Amino acid sequence: MMKQSIIICLMLSWTTIVFSQTLSLDVANHGFRANWFESNDQKAPTLILFGGSEGGTGFGDLWAPKLNDMGYHVLSMAYFGEEGLPEQLELIPLEYLDKAIGWLDDQQGGTAKKFGLIGVSKGAELALIQAGRLERFHAVVALAPSSVIWQSINRKDFMSNQSSWTLSGEPLKFLPYCFAKGYQNIFNFYDCALDDLDQNAVIDVENIQAPILLLSGRDDKLWPSERMANMIVETLTVADHQYPFLHKNYPAAGHWLVAPHLDPESKGVSEQEMSAFDFLGGSAEELVEISQLVEEEVYKFLREHLNR
Repeated sequence: MMKQSIIICLMLSWTTIVFSQTLSLDVANHGFRANWFESNDQKAPTLILFGGSEGGTGFGDLWAPKLNDMGYHVLSMAYFGEEGLPEQLELIPLEYLDKAIGWLDDQQGGTAKKFGLIGVSKGAELALIQAGRLERFHAVVALAPSSVIWQSINRKDFMSNQSSWTLSGEPLKFLPYCFAKGYQNIFNFYDCALDDLDQNAVIDVENIQAPILLLSGRDDKLWPSERMANMIVETLTVADHQYPFLHKNYPAAGHWLVAPHLDPESKGVSEQEMSAFDFLGGSAEELVEISQLVEEEVYKFLREHLNR
């Protein structure tokens, strides 16, 4: 059941709609894989976007046109599952992001002044880790976030006992899946693991030198994003974090919080996407409205903290 659930999760594709991008960057020539969407305003802040366990750049590619309209450059990054990158979401080097930041600095004639980081699901886990490692970000947005470093997702070996990430060639400490509640619900693999928490696997969010926005759905059936967002808030509160942080929870939402490709005038959820709600939570009827609310919250946060 775990294998089936993860396969379905990975089938959730953000690439059903293709937008033209300013520049496609590949590993062979640039050291990283991303699509670069350039704003008309050369002095605009830059947003780096990480998708989730579906891999590729689809999540960022879909949101980039709206973010461009809001006045941001966008770098939509892949970190696995494309040519030149690891095939599986396993042992991904964190230093991979450094190459992209170096390229962005060069594009802007020196050290870029304003960076924001947006990640969803596993990409939110990655965004929070990277923001704690690098003091380059002025705003961090984590959708359906994780408070810990999780075991990898390896489609060829779902029982692979590896970390998702490495630093300086060493795997980061991670929290393995928990099978104590059986194999019928993937949510339980994550939720019961948190009941026996290894502090070494907790993301050091207190090291993030930037405002943080956390967004979660109470009906998230994939992993306990509300619980983990609350854990992050508790950590930041205890640490007396000097930067603003906010957790917004949406009771009717599932794991899928933002769908920038959907037309607000119609519930344009495809047949493939409809099949996702059983394991992601939420509903097609609520998604368009929730997505608009989430987008507005993100734009408000970015305007407040990235546009200064």
